[in-house]
Amino acid sequence: MMNSEIREKAELLAAAIDQSQEGAELQRCEEAMKADESAQRLIAELEIAYQRFSESEQRSGLANRNELNEIESLMDRNPAIVAYTTAQDAFKEMLQGVKTILDSTVARFLGGGSGQDDTREKAYDTDMMRSQAGVMTDEELRKLIEDYMS
Repeated sequence: MMNSEIREKAELLAAAIDQSQEGAELQRCEEAMKADESAQRLIAELEIAYQRFSESEQRSGLANRNELNEIESLMDRNPAIVAYTTAQDAFKEMLQGVKTILDSTVARFLGGGSGQDDTREKAYDTDMMRSQAGVMTDEELRKLIEDYMS
């Protein structure tokens, strides 16, 4: 069970992330990308091409990425998509900074809690530590970002 003070601070952190400059920019760029017909067309084309690629790979084990590469290249030149991915990268970087701070605290507690760097080998698996302490794994961070975007 979570202590009410920690819960309150976690909720404040979530609100700060939601109201951050990075979050606002990501939302602004997402709306602009949704309003851009050429960006939407490219995204739809990429989804169809990826589906064909996946089906081909499942059937034969071999698939040609040329069509995907061509569409991705066009996406790399679409201003709305570029702005969105840049904003997304900044948002991810901000979340990674938060995650790093939390990971450091968790590691201190799971690694002995003394706060001293006693250089003994810590045999803790990072993902296991994060999971036990309720800190996001890289996969969970990716899902959080995807959920934020949808």
